[in-house]
Amino acid sequence: LRRILPYYYRHIRDNPDSLMTRFYGMHRVKMYHLRRKVHFVIMGSVFNTTERIHTIYDLKGSRVGRAATPAEKEGGGVLKDNDLVDNGFKLVLGPKKARFLDILRRDVAFLKEMRIMDYSLLLGVHEKAIPTLNLTLTQPQP
Repeated sequence: LRRILPYYYRHIRDNPDSLMTRFYGMHRVKMYHLRRKVHFVIMGSVFNTTERIHTIYDLKGSRVGRAATPAEKEGGGVLKDNDLVDNGFKLVLGPKKARFLDILRRDVAFLKEMRIMDYSLLLGVHEKAIPTLNLTLTQPQP
């Protein structure tokens, strides 16, 4: 991260709609009692929404070895490329498709320029609730 930080900052500044994770800080703490240094980063949430995310897919664009384990599926874990296909998931972007693909292309071009080749697109799915009917029960008239 330190190597690419100036370039990353410029990319995010020039592409405010970027889908890349926002890094807000990179720190190191000296743990004298453990005789070691601990490095950590502070990042923004990948899913910047107030809506509940019901399903998360970690997409790499490959089908080789890209399925969640049964334990991951049962525990509500992150699903993968094959799970997306097997579930018959269809992503319909409508008029937003061109903009989405443009943003994605610019992010991928940046990662390619930085020689970062192991990255994912995290897709969070919020399932809209089925509307409920408000029924008023009345007594039958004699």
